[in-house]
Amino acid sequence: GSDYCDILCCREEVSLLPEILDALLARHGWDHLWWGGMREDSLIFTALERWCERRPLLAKRFSSSSAPFITINQSWDEFRKNLNKSLVRTCARRERRLREIGELQFGVCEKGKMSEFVTLLIEEKRRQYRDPAENSVFAAEEWPYFLGEIAEIFYEKRRLDLSYMALSGKTIARAMSFVYGGRVSLYISAFDSEFGRYSPGKLLLNFLIERAHRDGMDEFDFLTGAENYKYDWTQDERKVYTFNSYRWSAPALWSVAAGKIKGRFLKGQAGFTAAGAHSSQ
Repeated sequence: GSDYCDILCCREEVSLLPEILDALLARHGWDHLWWGGMREDSLIFTALERWCERRPLLAKRFSSSSAPFITINQSWDEFRKNLNKSLVRTCARRERRLREIGELQFGVCEKGKMSEFVTLLIEEKRRQYRDPAENSVFAAEEWPYFLGEIAEIFYEKRRLDLSYMALSGKTIARAMSFVYGGRVSLYISAFDSEFGRYSPGKLLLNFLIERAHRDGMDEFDFLTGAENYKYDWTQDERKVYTFNSYRWSAPALWSVAAGKIKGRFLKGQAGFTAAGAHSSQ
């Protein structure tokens, strides 16, 4: 469920990581070591690349995704002027139509309502996904409880933002973001499909990005995933890499084969679901 992964290490000791990994491998051993979600600008990234170079037959890295982001170095008004004109007009038109229906409000969730907010956010997110591969994390029954506990911890540290958009008192879009070091990281967002034609998710995102500009943030990070809607707002992105290390052993070969089989199965399930949905429309 994490977008970025890393290894906690003292800055002065990063260069020793390859030696540490070799020592761990010699002492404990593993058949398949997998690290996903490693940002290319992480200090650990270079150290892991060095390790892969020393073990060319048994370790490799590959780009698994992208992470679009907005560098905030100008005012909101200046940023908005450079956005695609169609996007700006669409947001203005959708917002105007919603205001014709009722009172439109943007706000932040109160502490006492966090648990309910997170539960409803996950439920709405589950309804959005048809692809089993994408919905696998959100489908887990324990996910709302786990995320609720995380929300409590980060709220106390003032590193959490739970924002919403409501129409006449009814919440129609929600978002969960982490805030740290001048960066807003959008983790999960979802909307009420009943109001989908008004693009509530896009309007809430517009609000979040505007607020990040006005609050003096340095960056708005969309996190991992090359979804098209993210590139409506920016063309800047980071590469996110996965590292794999294997031993020449039966368990390692089975792990690789099982991963490929699972990937093909999920793709097949997604295609079946999409075909079924298309035929019912």
